[in-house]
Amino acid sequence: MIYYIVYFFAKGEEWALRIIIDKILLLAIIMLVGFLAEKSGYIKGLRSATSQLLTRITLPLLVITTLSGQEKSVQAQNTAVAVFVFGLLFIFLLLLLGKFSTIPFGFNKKRNDVHTCLTAFGNTIFLGYPLLDAIWGQQAVFYAAFFSIANDLTAWTLGVLILSRSQGGKLDFRRLFNPTTLSYVVGALMFVFSLRLPGFLHEAASTVGSTTTVLSMLFLGATLASVRLREVIAGLSSVTIILLKMILVPLGAFYAMRWLIPALDLPVDMLVSSVVALMLAMPCQSVFAILAQECGGDTEYAATTICMTTAASLLTLPFVYTFMI
Repeated sequence: MIYYIVYFFAKGEEWALRIIIDKILLLAIIMLVGFLAEKSGYIKGLRSATSQLLTRITLPLLVITTLSGQEKSVQAQNTAVAVFVFGLLFIFLLLLLGKFSTIPFGFNKKRNDVHTCLTAFGNTIFLGYPLLDAIWGQQAVFYAAFFSIANDLTAWTLGVLILSRSQGGKLDFRRLFNPTTLSYVVGALMFVFSLRLPGFLHEAASTVGSTTTVLSMLFLGATLASVRLREVIAGLSSVTIILLKMILVPLGAFYAMRWLIPALDLPVDMLVSSVVALMLAMPCQSVFAILAQECGGDTEYAATTICMTTAASLLTLPFVYTFMI
């Protein structure tokens, strides 16, 4: 039934919808495995193990191999920079909206900071890349990579700083020096100077990095195993995230860029407006459930909200996409 509802919203773009549905269902199955493994006690310490593997090994390797593996394109350079700049601007806007949207709920400090971050940062790689590839091809994926850099770089710097306030109420700038932020520096230098790991090393690092999504979902499922019913009810505040992050801001960004690019005579591909808008509309970034745990934040609220926004994206992503046709 959900499939036909989504199909209706997307005006018949079945090929793109299958990407959305398949990826979200795959996420759900992997989370279920983590949930059952933790709930039954089949694997002890699953949350802790996956958290450390993600933040210290797989995610840094994913960043390095993704950046160093990008091919430079002089023709697309201006558009790539525009995607990065527009991405930063709208992410900062979402951070502000996320902060103000907590006021009606009277959250405590931990939940307040997690809610703010979840409003701003999206699951751009696992859902974003295959969806854009299906709709607009590899050129869109190339642009999306620069949005992901803006998204992840901000998440692992400003996002980490925001969450670190949960411990002692002070910003811990030492958290900026973590394996992921350092991997962005290494990956960016490799991209600029056209450096790449030798074939077998790049393949090995890429293979390990590609496990990031699976480990993230296992961690999320294991975290949900400890979530109580009242936490799910409290998670209904994620409706504000769905409205702001996944519908209103992406649509507003799309029309703003469609007007701004020709008005300023910017030498960029108009595809930038669709790429940025659809990347903004992605559900909450799953890594923030892990960061919440690492930084002493509200992990259960993060896990619940991520799951709710991921499920909602079955409807919101096709809805937003209809305005780009």
